[in-house]
Amino acid sequence: MIDQSTKEQIKNELAKYVTHSSSANKASVKLEISTATISKILNNSFDGIADGMWLRVAKSLGIFHDTKWFHADTKPAKKLTHFFEDAKLFGNVFGLVCTPGSGKTDTLDFYLKCRPNVYYVKCIADMNQRDFLHQLITSMAIKGTYRTAYDMLQAIKRHVDETPNPVIIWDELEKGKNALFLLFIDIYNLLWKRCGIVLIGTHNLKSRIELGNARGYIGFNEVYSRLGGKLNEIPVPDYEDGAAVARANGVEEPMEIARIVNGSMSKDGVVDMRRIERLVHAYKQKQATQTATEVPA
Repeated sequence: MIDQSTKEQIKNELAKYVTHSSSANKASVKLEISTATISKILNNSFDGIADGMWLRVAKSLGIFHDTKWFHADTKPAKKLTHFFEDAKLFGNVFGLVCTPGSGKTDTLDFYLKCRPNVYYVKCIADMNQRDFLHQLITSMAIKGTYRTAYDMLQAIKRHVDETPNPVIIWDELEKGKNALFLLFIDIYNLLWKRCGIVLIGTHNLKSRIELGNARGYIGFNEVYSRLGGKLNEIPVPDYEDGAAVARANGVEEPMEIARIVNGSMSKDGVVDMRRIERLVHAYKQKQATQTATEVPA
């Protein structure tokens, strides 16, 4: 059962999200939760809202198991943010390459929460063009029913033209079908200088674009050209980045910080932020157990 303090936490985060989205209606579309439910929660009318709905709202807001993960300005995070801001402010288009475990997801979550008019879509295997456009329209909180991909693209263009400094962040395109690369060309042409676009993925994204360009696959030379003939490498996290994240999330003892960071580091000195998160969690669980079993003198 969801306790009262957790409900208050969810309500507070929902209020921030509604403010960030500029209206409850837009928040409703993005979260895929009814405006009536949002209104009830914000007005403390908690009765009648099932635990399942509380959990759904919490997960949509990024609240998991009563824990909060705090962002740290690591070198990869600063570089990612630099490209996001450049695309947002000047309508530029970039391709970015991240090493797995570099903290990309945390940086994306933080940026999405802090900046308005940022539209995010993450590709999954077998996603087609219409699936992608549906997710983008949902991210933009555009209401309506559209029969064709062309209609959806026109709705996106109208929304972008009415929005200051919009940016689309397109994650893990390397997982998609070739048709999504062709869709990127259409979106680029439609929104050029109206909206920033950032493609972000692993080295598989770089390899796929460069290979497609080299082999003459349809459209890949155009994709490569629209990215400026370059995919920008984001620096990998190092020891200081790992230590900064551990400190931001409550680890204060220098020896524990060293143990956590060293335990997350590969032989070539690259820190895995997912491993940092696991080790910080284990450290907190251990501390909580020790506190609970201490006997007062």
